[in-house]
Amino acid sequence: MVEEYSEKYKRYTFEELQSVLKFINKEAYPERFELAKSELENRLKDKQNDPHGDINNLATLSDRFAAMLVDFVVSGLPIIVLYWLIFGLNGLVEFEKENRLIHSLILMIFSQGIYLLINGELLHKYGQTVGKRFLEIKIVDADNNLPEFKRSYGLRYLVPIIINSVPFIGFVFTLLDSLFIFNKDRRCIHDHIADTRVVKV
Repeated sequence: MVEEYSEKYKRYTFEELQSVLKFINKEAYPERFELAKSELENRLKDKQNDPHGDINNLATLSDRFAAMLVDFVVSGLPIIVLYWLIFGLNGLVEFEKENRLIHSLILMIFSQGIYLLINGELLHKYGQTVGKRFLEIKIVDADNNLPEFKRSYGLRYLVPIIINSVPFIGFVFTLLDSLFIFNKDRRCIHDHIADTRVVKV
């Protein structure tokens, strides 16, 4: 029976273990109380040794993917539509052929300007984009604090965009960046660059 509860508590979340300690009758079930207490203390030690190790509070893969889709609809589509309306599709194609580097620079400045208009204040105050706020997840630093804007936007968003614009290297980076989310700590390469992670609010 004791071993059964030992394995059971290992599957509990941090919040569930706290609930067990709060409501269990420790006089009637002293062994269960001690098992839950021991497991909770081990979790706290692991968290202190590795601030990225508490996977129970990390945003789920589905939440991060859904947040990305919301951000694309809210930020990505307006950028595409407005760029076409302002520069004109035909003129844009011709300009890109003749001035590829200048076109890439204009597109980056234009898209990031609109992106910041939509998400800048949320990133600065809450570590969230519109999508992350809708899914109730946020960006934090290694100590679970709100990261500085130069990290939450500059290192985490702008630097990867610049890397993505480099031929071939950008493609490889984007592919690896996406695959990194399947690691235990669910941190993409851009999370490692900014030393951030995405957690539940």
